[in-house]
Amino acid sequence: MKFRYLPLLIIFVLLHCPGKYKPRVKKIDIVYLSSLYDDLYRDEPFMAGAQLDTGFVIGHIIPPYPVMTQVLGNLGFFELLGSTGIDFVISDSALFHAQGYDYYIIPASSGYAIMNYQGVRFAIFAYDGDTLDIDAEVQRAIVQQRSDILWMIDRNFLNTPPRHLQFFIENRGLADTSSKAISLVPDPDIVKQIGDFKEVVERTLAMKIALQDKNLEDFLLHQVTKTANANLLLYPASLFRSSPVADTITLADMIEYIAFEMRFKKTTRMVKSDVQDLAQYNEYLVWGTLQDTNAVLLPDPQGEFLSTYYFPIDLSRN
Repeated sequence: MKFRYLPLLIIFVLLHCPGKYKPRVKKIDIVYLSSLYDDLYRDEPFMAGAQLDTGFVIGHIIPPYPVMTQVLGNLGFFELLGSTGIDFVISDSALFHAQGYDYYIIPASSGYAIMNYQGVRFAIFAYDGDTLDIDAEVQRAIVQQRSDILWMIDRNFLNTPPRHLQFFIENRGLADTSSKAISLVPDPDIVKQIGDFKEVVERTLAMKIALQDKNLEDFLLHQVTKTANANLLLYPASLFRSSPVADTITLADMIEYIAFEMRFKKTTRMVKSDVQDLAQYNEYLVWGTLQDTNAVLLPDPQGEFLSTYYFPIDLSRN
C-alpha cells in the first residue's frame, strides 16, 4: 500500500523505534526522475508512470533560472505533480513553499526528510553546494543519528539522468546498492495532462513584453522603483545577464536576461554622501536621480525578491 509522509510529526516515533527490532524488508526501491522541468518536454514523461506499489519516487524542480519555479507553480505545476504519484520533490525553498500536497518538499540547500519504511528509518539529505558548510554538517550529523540509512543527494547526483535505485537492507543497515535505467509504463491520461500543461507553459513564455522605447535596464529599473516608491536603486552589474537591442522581448528572454532572484530592501532618508560611499564600496551601479535625501532600494539577502517589485505575470499565488 502506498505510504505518505509526515516527517516532522513522526520524528519522535522514529527516535524511539527499538533498535533490536529486525525488519522484514530486504530492499527499498527508489525511482529517481531527476529534473521534472526537463521531464515536461519528453514525449512520454517519466512522471506519468510514477505510480508504484512499493518504494517511492523522487525528482527535483531546479530549473535553469530560479524564478521559473514560481512561474511553474503559478501555472499549476505543483497541483499537476499531485496526480502523478510522486513522493518527494527537491526544490529551491527560497522561491517555493508548498503546502497541502500529497508529496513532501525537500529544500535543495541543506534539506532533509526522514521516513519509517517498513521498520527502517530511511533519510534523504539534499545539498546543492560543493561541500557542506558548518551548519549543513551539523544538520547532516543530526539526521544521520536519527536514521538507519542516510542517502546523501549532492549537486553532482542531482544532475544524473533518471535511474531506478535499490538499497539492500541487512540488520537495519545498508548492505549494498544497485542502479539501472528506468522502465516505467506511462499513464495515457497523465501524459495528456502533462502535454496540455506544457503548452500552457510555452504560451506563457512566448508572451511579448514591450519595453516602451527604453532599453531593458531602464525599463526594468523604472518599473521597480515606481512600485517601491523609491527614487534610487543600487544594484550589482550581475543583475543583468544580457541586454538586448530590441523594442519587444518575450517573457522567456526576460527570465534569461534578468536575475529576478536577487533580493532588495527599501531604505528611506538616505543622504547623498552615504549613497555615494555605499555604491563605491560595493561597486554598485546607481539608477535614478540622486538627491540630498533619498528613498533607496538596496541589495539585501533578507529583502524581497526583485520579482516582487516587478514581473510580467502575477506570481503572488505561490
